[in-house]
Amino acid sequence: GVAQGTCPFVVYGLTGENIDVHSKDEMVTSAIKYMELGGKSLGIGTANHLASIYNNPQLYPQAFPWLFPYGLGGIGNTRGFHAVPEVHRQRQLLMYHD
Repeated sequence: GVAQGTCPFVVYGLTGENIDVHSKDEMVTSAIKYMELGGKSLGIGTANHLASIYNNPQLYPQAFPWLFPYGLGGIGNTRGFHAVPEVHRQRQLLMYHD
């Protein structure tokens, strides 16, 4: 949360049991009504091209930035301060726990 004022971002969970509209038109109408009443939304940008899961050493650092600060430390990543053997880095990552 925040110490003062309103929280700028709140996530609400919506499951199948909570949805009482059944058709696409009803859901669109409900969304339009929500926005017209001042409801807020979050836009998440995307890149012009998709990220490949093959031969992409930046995939995990991009997907899990809290595990790889500054985009460093992914398997096969050459952006570190010095080279770390891939097997050694895999062992390090498997030892991670909260």
